[in-house]
Amino acid sequence: MDNAVELPGYRMEKIRFNMLWVNIFVVIVLLVFTALLGGPFYLIHGEFITFPPRGGGMSIHAGRILLGVAAGLAVAVAIIALHELIHGVCHAIFAKNGWKSVKFGIKLKYGVAYCITCTEPLKVRHFRVVEIMPAIILGFIPGILSLFIGYFPLLLLGVVVIAANADNFWRLLRLAKENKDDYTLDIPDEVNALLVYRKINDDDRLPAE
Repeated sequence: MDNAVELPGYRMEKIRFNMLWVNIFVVIVLLVFTALLGGPFYLIHGEFITFPPRGGGMSIHAGRILLGVAAGLAVAVAIIALHELIHGVCHAIFAKNGWKSVKFGIKLKYGVAYCITCTEPLKVRHFRVVEIMPAIILGFIPGILSLFIGYFPLLLLGVVVIAANADNFWRLLRLAKENKDDYTLDIPDEVNALLVYRKINDDDRLPAE
């Protein structure tokens, strides 16, 4: 592994993810948060779609449809960029070498954007913040805000972003039992794995009898 880093006093282990279960988890998260946010939204505001205005015509021109698709794609690209930027800022905050340890790019093999700390592992407690922060800023906050202002696109944004971050939630679940002061590191060539560095105790150093 090109980005594997040895930490003195720590034992390194690779944790692999079953991508089938990750994809199933994405669907579960989507359904759960559609209910958790969509249900209250409907109860409070009485409807999901607030356009066209009541009493307005239902005819939609092809130009408006194309404009809507283009706008949707632009928003999606912006959200992806913001998502990775938030990851990068959090990495830079917690990494000892700051932005020097942050690498942005596009993984064409998987068709995804990525941002990783490539030169140094992060403590598990810091990595948890890195993983959850995009979902909080771009998902939970817009979703909850939509309940107060009744703006459906904001609700849709929140639910979709939360579901899109389900793979990050899965990582957090896999790291739940790890010591918060141990370390972890992304593997750029494997989207289904993490490196975990566990502190070697004195008992681990003793030779087996």
